Amino acid sequence: MSWEVRTMRSGTSFFNGTLYRKAFFRFWPIWALYGTMWLLILPLRFLTEAMRGSVRSDLTDTEYLLQMAKDIPDMLSFGLLTALVAGVVCAMAVFSYLYSSRSACMMHALPARREALFVSHYLAGLSFLLLPHLAVYALTVAVEAALGCLELVPLTTWLLTQSGVCLFFYSFAVFCAMFTGHILALPAFYLILNFLAAAITYLLESIAREFLFGFNGAEWAEKWAMWFTPALKLLRATGLDYMSGTPRYCGLGLVVLYALIGLVLA
Repeated sequence: MSWEVRTMRSGTSFFNGTLYRKAFFRFWPIWALYGTMWLLILPLRFLTEAMRGSVRSDLTDTEYLLQMAKDIPDMLSFGLLTALVAGVVCAMAVFSYLYSSRSACMMHALPARREALFVSHYLAGLSFLLLPHLAVYALTVAVEAALGCLELVPLTTWLLTQSGVCLFFYSFAVFCAMFTGHILALPAFYLILNFLAAAITYLLESIAREFLFGFNGAEWAEKWAMWFTPALKLLRATGLDYMSGTPRYCGLGLVVLYALIGLVLA
C-alpha cells in the first residue's frame, strides 16, 4: 500500500490579475482625469479648431489643421511637467498600502508572492499613464483622418516620447516608494532626488564665486549635474527643430535612454 499523498504543483507567479484589476479600478479617478486632460488637448482641440475655422488669413482650414498636426510634439514640454507630477501621484496611489500597518499585513498575508504584489501594483500604476496615451492616440488618429489632416509621424512621436518620460518618472517614484516609510515622505524624496544634483552644483558654484577670484563656473560640473537632473535635462535637450524647414523632433534617443533607466529602477 502506498501512503504517498499527491499534491498539486505550485507555480511561481509574478503577476496577479485580481490585484491588478483591484488597483486599476480602485484609483480610476487618476487615469480618468489624466486621460481627459489629453483628450481635451489633442482630439477635442482639433475638432474645436475645425469648427471655428482658420484664424490665419494666409492659411486654409486644412492647411492650418495640418500645421497643428505637425506641431504636436511641441507640446511635449507641457507633457514633461505632467509626467513629473502624474508619476509620483500614481506611485503614491498604488503603493499606499505599504504605509499602513493594517493594510500592509493584510496584503502580505494573501497567498501571493511578494514579487507578484510588486509587479501587479507596478503595472497597474503604469497603466494609469500608458493606457490613456493609447486611447488618446487612437482617437486623435480618427479625428485627424476625418478632418483630412492625418500626420502619423508627429503623433507617434508624441506617443513614444510621452510614454517614455512617464515610464521613467513613474519608475523613479516607485523606486522612492520602496525606501520611504511615510506616504508624505515619498513626494518629498522624489522631488529632492530629482533636483538634488543641480541644486548642489548651483550652491557650490555660488560659494566658489564668492571666494575664488575670476571663477565663472565649472561647465563640466554643470553638464554632469544636468544628467542627474532628468527633468531639466529632458526639458532643455528635447523639442522641435525648425532649421530644416519642416518640424523635426530632437531628443527621442535621450527619452529612450531615460526610459531604459526607468526599467532598471523598476
